[in-house]
Amino acid sequence: PSLEVATAEQSSTGTVLNKVHEAKLCKRQRNADDWIERYFVLLENGVLLTCKRNTEGNASMAAAKPYLVVNKNTVVSLTNWTGESVFSFQIVTEDRKLYHFSSDSDEGRLQWVHALRDVKLFIEGGSSTSDPAKDLMMHNNRMDFVTMSVEAGEAAKEKQKISRDDSIDIGGTMSAPPGAGGIKLDMFVGSDADFSERATLQSLFRDQFIAILKSIECKYDAGILVMDEPSMNAINTGCKMHDLMDCGIGDVLPLENSRPPTPGYDVIYLIMPEYVSSKPTPKVQVGNFQVFGGNGPRGRLANDGDARTSLQRCLADWELPFVRQPLYDSNVHMIWLTEPTNASQNLQSIGVSPRFRPKLVGNPRKLCTGFRVIDTDLFSLSIPNPFPSIFSPTASVSIACQQTAHRLAEACVAMGEFPSIRYNINCLAAMNVALILQERLGELLEQDKRWWRHGAGDGKASDRAQLLVFCRSEDFGAALLHDFHFQPMVRDLLEDSLSANEKKKHGHASAAEADESVNLNTNNSMWLRYKGQSILSVIDKITILGKEVDGDDCAKLAPGGTGRESLSMSRMAAAMSKLGRWVAVKKELNEVTDLAQLAMKEVAKRGLIDICQMEQALVNQGVTLDKDQFTPLVWKDEDAMPAFEACIAATNNAKTKERLLLLWALTLGINSPLEELHALVDRANASPPTVRPGFKDVVRVLHGLDIEKNERARDPDMNPDYSMNMEKKKKESVAKAKEISKKILAEAKASGYTADIDMRPLLDRHTPVVAERAAQMIDGTLDMATHPDTEVHSVYCGWRLISRASSLAEPRREERC
Repeated sequence: PSLEVATAEQSSTGTVLNKVHEAKLCKRQRNADDWIERYFVLLENGVLLTCKRNTEGNASMAAAKPYLVVNKNTVVSLTNWTGESVFSFQIVTEDRKLYHFSSDSDEGRLQWVHALRDVKLFIEGGSSTSDPAKDLMMHNNRMDFVTMSVEAGEAAKEKQKISRDDSIDIGGTMSAPPGAGGIKLDMFVGSDADFSERATLQSLFRDQFIAILKSIECKYDAGILVMDEPSMNAINTGCKMHDLMDCGIGDVLPLENSRPPTPGYDVIYLIMPEYVSSKPTPKVQVGNFQVFGGNGPRGRLANDGDARTSLQRCLADWELPFVRQPLYDSNVHMIWLTEPTNASQNLQSIGVSPRFRPKLVGNPRKLCTGFRVIDTDLFSLSIPNPFPSIFSPTASVSIACQQTAHRLAEACVAMGEFPSIRYNINCLAAMNVALILQERLGELLEQDKRWWRHGAGDGKASDRAQLLVFCRSEDFGAALLHDFHFQPMVRDLLEDSLSANEKKKHGHASAAEADESVNLNTNNSMWLRYKGQSILSVIDKITILGKEVDGDDCAKLAPGGTGRESLSMSRMAAAMSKLGRWVAVKKELNEVTDLAQLAMKEVAKRGLIDICQMEQALVNQGVTLDKDQFTPLVWKDEDAMPAFEACIAATNNAKTKERLLLLWALTLGINSPLEELHALVDRANASPPTVRPGFKDVVRVLHGLDIEKNERARDPDMNPDYSMNMEKKKKESVAKAKEISKKILAEAKASGYTADIDMRPLLDRHTPVVAERAAQMIDGTLDMATHPDTEVHSVYCGWRLISRASSLAEPRREERC
């Protein structure tokens, strides 16, 4: 069946279907192992058309035919054909028919995959309730879009039926790559005895590793643990070498380094399969030849480019053309940190490996630990470049949301939680992540119900965890503000020094970086006690504690101490009994003191006191406090810009200058034209330090994003509540400023105006939206209409869901939600 040419009447009454993507593709022929080139057009309702190109190179829609239909059950994934250098992907339709396509470049393949997944997300949102393949589609010759008329379709059904099966069968079912040889990926859950109580993430990490290692039975009760870089970093967060030795691990070896042949012992691979290391395989000289790793007849034969991912490096320990003989000859156990996006292809690689597969004991097992623990209560999803993957105009939001949701699901499984998930209904990205997360947790629960250990049952247990999915676009300002609490202050101001210390640990730091490195011991008990407190309170407390520690009798017995001769025998005996503990406390105290002093030095060096007052004024609608009189002051429109530019001119740190410029663009300058914001960046660069190249592109991406309404229109005609909400916020800011000024003046009066005035209330007036929403959720006062539960409101019919930064044609701002 082909498209009909629309009449003028049909064009005026039909529904516009945007073309999402069009380009040439090669499809795999049904009964021949060959590719044939065709031109395809993907419509936003999921119909993939195949057609010819006209003389101008564009699609000739008059000869177009429906090829297949993408719906919410369609699966799109990348493929890799052995022996063929093609950039391919496959589509599995709802009725389990398989189609293979290839593009002439990796970029072209990714464009098609992103477009198909975005269309799938578009359909999942409930914007299309009918089967698009059963409706008549017509092309308007005067305009470059396709129209669909239900009335015309009903009239033509008797004459020409266009069924979904007919359209899909055009290409037929094509041959698939070889199977995985019966291998599947098992999820490791452990027993209730291993994870009985709720614990910190660091403890959970350690328990996960210890439990799975203890479950492996090695020959001679000893095995070799081979880990790639992500696994090494992950296991270092909670496990010590003696913990591994207790589990029967005789040696720990990096996957990326040269390893000698070790016959007789079982080998355990702990890897992230898709990880690509920047380290080349070490080369060693053997006779007149250079081989890669190993020694003698077991030396590697192929080059590093043939074994890029961690899984490929594991197989290279066993298979030709990498080694003549395997590095190991006993049993193999494989553990994956996380499930890769192309799990079936990785399993297939294992299944067809002639040497590795027979030695593999059972199936590869997956640990739900695909995230990086930073602190006891802080972790990262380890997603590369998360900001551009969400907010870049060329990014695919559906891919980023799916990846984020799957990583969050792994964190939930690791903690034994199936939380009640809430999200902001006005935020498209948060809604997508929440719904995908709910679906993914349901799938994991079907695989194995044992991982849900806390709050399980009917789903309404009182101790069930709650999860609030929150998008950064809902409160960009909070991410740009300087915070004077100990933990965020250290991680913000000492970021470069902490990163240098990580490089130093792995031997990658230069001499200058090694000198500037600062160590943060997250297991320090004093760090755990003080990290959530204000930096000034921390300094007061550690100063008092330091005097107590230095005045203890143990200080006289410690190396370098004086005055031990003045101690009586009883006092000396008592001091000797607690000297070990005193030394540990002194060490922890010194570490925390050094961090606090370094952070305060950065505050003075960057002049952050005045800068933070400017930041608070920007996020509080131009409401500030007069520094001399301590009275509320509301900027007039003509006063805001001069005050801001004066602050920018006095800023001596490039990163701080960038944060101020972004804050202006997201607050008082949110309605300014983009050209005016770019001119402000140019004026800021007139004096050093200058912002980074390409900073204007960041401003362009964030321009117009509303931190209050999160991408909803600020036009009073479309959103009459906007102006009222902004005015309400300004009044609240003025009231809070008056309250702070009264408190400051009262304290100054009580001290007789002799003590130093506490400036902390001036620097922490803004309450982040996420903190406010989280508190409401905990208290049970969070509005269910604006922040629904995924289990109650899984589908919202009537919404036109279009990814803001997807491959779909960019809609007008008012059409985004």
